[in-house]
Amino acid sequence: MRADDVNVFEGPSALESFQSKLAAVPLRQPDVGSIEPIEQTPAQKRVQGLASLLQRVGYGGGDPRRSFQMSQKLLRTFDPYQQGGIGEFLPGFSYQLAQERGDKFGQALSTIDLLPGAAIGTAALKAGKAGKGIETLAKSQAASEPKDMVFLHNTTPEKLALFDNIGGLPSPSIAVTKADTPHRGFGKITLVGKPEKFDPAVDQRNKVYSADAYTPRGPRPVRLAKPGAAQQLVKDYAGIKTKGQDTFFGKINTREILERGEEALLNLEKNNLYNPIDQTDQLNVFFDSPLAKKKYAKEKGLPNTVFNKFDEFKDYKDRVDYNEWVKGEKDKYLSQDAVFQYFDEAEETIKTVPYNTENVVANMIGDTQRGGEGLVGATSDAYLRALSSKEFPSLQDIKADRSRITSEFADVDNLDDDIENLLEPLGFEWNDATEMKVFVKINLESGENLKTSVDKAVNSLVKNSNLKNINAKKLRDEMLEVFEDNANRAVSYFEAKPTRAVNFDEFAGAIVPADAAKSTIDLLKKRGLKVIKEKGELTKAEKSELIKKYFGKELFSVAPIAAAASATAMMEGENKGIDAL
Repeated sequence: MRADDVNVFEGPSALESFQSKLAAVPLRQPDVGSIEPIEQTPAQKRVQGLASLLQRVGYGGGDPRRSFQMSQKLLRTFDPYQQGGIGEFLPGFSYQLAQERGDKFGQALSTIDLLPGAAIGTAALKAGKAGKGIETLAKSQAASEPKDMVFLHNTTPEKLALFDNIGGLPSPSIAVTKADTPHRGFGKITLVGKPEKFDPAVDQRNKVYSADAYTPRGPRPVRLAKPGAAQQLVKDYAGIKTKGQDTFFGKINTREILERGEEALLNLEKNNLYNPIDQTDQLNVFFDSPLAKKKYAKEKGLPNTVFNKFDEFKDYKDRVDYNEWVKGEKDKYLSQDAVFQYFDEAEETIKTVPYNTENVVANMIGDTQRGGEGLVGATSDAYLRALSSKEFPSLQDIKADRSRITSEFADVDNLDDDIENLLEPLGFEWNDATEMKVFVKINLESGENLKTSVDKAVNSLVKNSNLKNINAKKLRDEMLEVFEDNANRAVSYFEAKPTRAVNFDEFAGAIVPADAAKSTIDLLKKRGLKVIKEKGELTKAEKSELIKKYFGKELFSVAPIAAAASATAMMEGENKGIDAL
């Protein structure tokens, strides 16, 4: 609190009163020569630091003695090791220290480091009781801090059905963005996450990166054929007549279409698996053929006029209904339990295992996370940004970097130009910019940090050139700045990647397209999610308003003062303070 802030109070402040009383106490003059500096112990520093913070927020009417006593109580109560249990309350360091120790209370309480003393002290003293004062401040700060960030996961009806079958989402990629710039792509169904469920400070498996980190995608599930499925398919479709099907390799007749469907099912049998991904694709092609469509039309009593000359449905509703029919057809021939294959490096063999959350998560987290998507040879600006992205330790840190989230078209590829602008004046060749990106990429993929990666790349480039009098240190510094600029460039979203299975109850609800099937809506409701159905194709702005209207509670911001409310309330038995968190 600054001295001039005292004037806002009616009458002398608690601090002034304490100071005047202290001044009236006669003090014995010490022997100056006998005084030696005493270094405070870590425990004393924690007590003193916490006492100062509590006084700043107006605890006990600003009485230093009460603040000191409360700090001792808090440290004794919440410090199981009698040191460091709630973090050293030194501004700027508390959070990190508490996090390293896995101390959730310390992380929460340490956020009051960020608060301006004068404003807090003034408001708290006016409010009177500390718990209520801090609660008022929490509300005030929350009102000024926009709640505009949200966790969104886009998916498809097919994937939802799969996740429902295995009981959760294995290590999904979740966009962390502003409600005004909702994430698009990867499916028309949008699941809205509960922020507390994906907070890295709560669970260290909740990884959040400062860009799309190109993290590993889940293995593709394969449904095995039921016993006798191939023979049954031939019986079901043998009587259907078509004019054949045009393909890239020419026209194939009805018999050939049916043979391909039969072959796919034969190779999807449990004891006869052969290239299951390819066989699944071939079965999908079969169900997109005129043969399958004609069978559907025959069962539904539809005339041939529902098709155009390309054997496609003219009416959109017919296409939607047909897709639902195909799901039922596949269920006749394929088991519900899926599997996936992976190469076991230890045993040097391909393994087939059940597609469940445990196996899929284990498979995904076994890979490198940043850049783990497996883009061989990729050197795009976005990919290099992914490799050099930072990991956020908390929602607080995510919020602090929110200004980098701008629009869906934020990413601009200009890294090549920036590198060339550095290299060309020095006499490097035209392809050296590409070489630089490749060197940096290789180093980053091997686990080096950005600075080391750039340093090694520049050193290699200079060494292999015929150029003389190159200031390598200057070039390293300038090149590092170029790559850091790329790493910190504006993005349309951050990527959250929980390295664990995510339950349906970690999402508040879902926004589904206007043509969403009843089965999809029923599935989501069965899992306890609020379902909001779009009315036609929505613009980005309309999608944003929908999120704000129906899922406003899931928009998050960080109001650090709430942590102080929790701390004092725990000691004073006030639930309101705890609820502020």
